[in-house]
Amino acid sequence: MATLLIFTLDAEAFALIPILADLVVHYGLSPVQLTWTLAVMGLVGAGTIPILARVGDLFGIRRVMLISSGIAATGAVLAALADGATLLIIGRAMTAVGAACLPLLYAYMRSFSDSNDSVDFAAGFMTAVIGAGLVVSFLLGGFVIKVGGTAQTVLAIIAALAVLGFVLLWLLPEVSTRVVSSIDYVGAGLLVAALTALTLGLSQGNRWEWTSGRVVALLVLGVAGLLLWVAWELRAPNPIIDLRVLGRREVWPACVVAAFGSFLAGSFVLTASQYMATPEVVGYGFGMTSFSIGLYFLPLGIIIGFGGLTLRPLLTRLGLRDTAVLGGVISTIGFIWFTLDETPSRTDYLLIMVVWAFSYLLMVTAAAAAYMRASRPGEEGMVAGGARVVATGLGALGPAIVSAILTSSFIPQTAVPQGTNYNGIWLFIAICTGLVTVTAMLIRPSETRSDLAPNTVLADEGDSAALSVP
Repeated sequence: MATLLIFTLDAEAFALIPILADLVVHYGLSPVQLTWTLAVMGLVGAGTIPILARVGDLFGIRRVMLISSGIAATGAVLAALADGATLLIIGRAMTAVGAACLPLLYAYMRSFSDSNDSVDFAAGFMTAVIGAGLVVSFLLGGFVIKVGGTAQTVLAIIAALAVLGFVLLWLLPEVSTRVVSSIDYVGAGLLVAALTALTLGLSQGNRWEWTSGRVVALLVLGVAGLLLWVAWELRAPNPIIDLRVLGRREVWPACVVAAFGSFLAGSFVLTASQYMATPEVVGYGFGMTSFSIGLYFLPLGIIIGFGGLTLRPLLTRLGLRDTAVLGGVISTIGFIWFTLDETPSRTDYLLIMVVWAFSYLLMVTAAAAAYMRASRPGEEGMVAGGARVVATGLGALGPAIVSAILTSSFIPQTAVPQGTNYNGIWLFIAICTGLVTVTAMLIRPSETRSDLAPNTVLADEGDSAALSVP
């Protein structure tokens, strides 16, 4: 069930990349409509994901997963049935609500894990499914086009998986705890508005120009909104996201490391695939088809998928902090080497994929296990949602930085980026993983918490008490 849900989310983000040309032709998309088709999921998910993750603590994680996955499945079906841009964009906007299932799944698995070993396995399982799903979903788009399918075929497959995942979710039992508390509507509204404005400004900065009035206004509003949200949450009696909880040493460094890992994974896959697809006639690249690129990524998916399920003994032996640090060190050294390689071969690309697979596996799994262990029953959704707040900011800023580096110079009299621009992106990733290594050193591992968070009761008590909460 978790595998299907996560694969659907990965497919919505990455399976469309190999079929962009067919997507434009099939739906008659203008450049502006294509931009919104790709960007709408990030905009809708920016604020709704962390809010829904916290709502899961209040009303039941399974219940909220059913609601969000039901909306997402409906959106996926609408996108598959669309005959034009409007319905396609609406469908993808609805599908974005399903992305809340990602932190909710982390929270759900934490709620049924009562020991270090079980939490570590849960974190490894999630890493395995997310990492493998990213690669397989990219391969899906290329395969469908290779066998004569269309963009609508890919969307239909995604819709079928989304509906199946929603149906199977009904088989899951509900968690045993609830948080009895009023809803912080002001805090929720401020967070949604601030993250949406910030995400829109960062994601469209390159297209609208960074000095344009609307980009500057969106960024100012986003930052101001976040500052106002922080001030409100620190004074609210029942904050939607308790910043004091997220500020614990056991939590915030792990959330940052996990968020960086997710952001860098997407940046690496998209940048590497673009390089490999570039025709060799321009002086670099391999001229590979989307399907061939997907096959090249398979070792990455296999390592992450198999490694996530078998990493627990290493986490126990090295400890969560040292495991995350090791992943950061491996990645930093690997990308420094790759930066210095001015004419990378196909073998070099395979090697850096193996390096990234191991470093991602170590960093993300150890970091997720750290914040999952530190979250008490009743705050699992809030902590997982907090990690998504960080990932949202990075996810919006990252593509803008990567695009700026990649388009910083072009081959004379063409619109093709210079090959050396890719080295700038690899250096950027190396710097980021260096920062991840330093942040990982700050993680304070804890034993799995079993004490209830404030206002947390057993589910039956929570359902009764909720009737009296305004």
